[in-house]
Amino acid sequence: MADDGAPEGAGDADERGAEGGARRAHKRVELLAAVVLGLAATLTAFAAYRGALVSDEVLVGYSEGARLQAEANDTFSLADQRSNLDQTLFLQYAIQAVEENEAGVLYLRGAMNPDLLALVEEWEATEDDLALPFSDKYEMFAELESQQILADGFALLDAAEAERKAANDADEQSDIYELSTVFFAVTLFLAGVAALIDSTKIALGILGIAGVMMTVGLVVVVQAETFSA
Repeated sequence: MADDGAPEGAGDADERGAEGGARRAHKRVELLAAVVLGLAATLTAFAAYRGALVSDEVLVGYSEGARLQAEANDTFSLADQRSNLDQTLFLQYAIQAVEENEAGVLYLRGAMNPDLLALVEEWEATEDDLALPFSDKYEMFAELESQQILADGFALLDAAEAERKAANDADEQSDIYELSTVFFAVTLFLAGVAALIDSTKIALGILGIAGVMMTVGLVVVVQAETFSA
C-alpha cells in the first residue's frame, strides 16, 4: 500500500533550504556590516585629519598671539621712553624761557623733533592755562612720535587679541571633530559585533543602532566644517 505521507527526503530538503536562506541572510548582514565599517573608518580618518589640521592652527594662533603681545609691550615701552624724553625736553625749554635765556631757548628748540616743536608752538599760540602742551586738546599732540608709536602698540595689541580669539575658536572646532570620532568609534564597535552575531534580527538591530551613531557623527562633522564662533 502506497504511503500517503510526505515524499522521502522532503523534510531534509526543506531543512537544507531554510539553512541556505539563513546563510544568505547572514551573508547580507555581513556585507552590510562591512559597508558600515568602511564608511565609519573613512569618516573617522577624515575627522581625525581635519581635527589635526585645526589643532595646528591652535598652536600657530597662540604662538603668534604671544609674539604680537610681546611686540606690543616693547612698543608701549618705546612710546613711554619717547614721551618721557619729549616732556623732559619741554620742561628744560620752559625753564630757559622763564629765565629769558634766549640762547638756551634757541638751542632746545633746535633739539626738538619737528612734531614736538609744532606742538609747543601751538601751545604758545594759545592763552590756555594748561602748564603742559601734552594733551589731546591740541591738534599736534596726536602727531607726536610717541603717540604714533603708542597707536602702533594698540594695533599690535588688537592683532594679538584677534590671534588668541582665532586660536580659541580653532580649539573649540577641534573639540567638535574629536566628538565626532567618538560616535564613529562606537559605530565601528557595533558594526564589528553585528558581523559576529549569528542571529540576523539581532545583527540588523545592532547595525541600525550603528547607523544612527554614524549619522550623528556625520552631523557633528558637518557642524565642525561649518563652525563659526
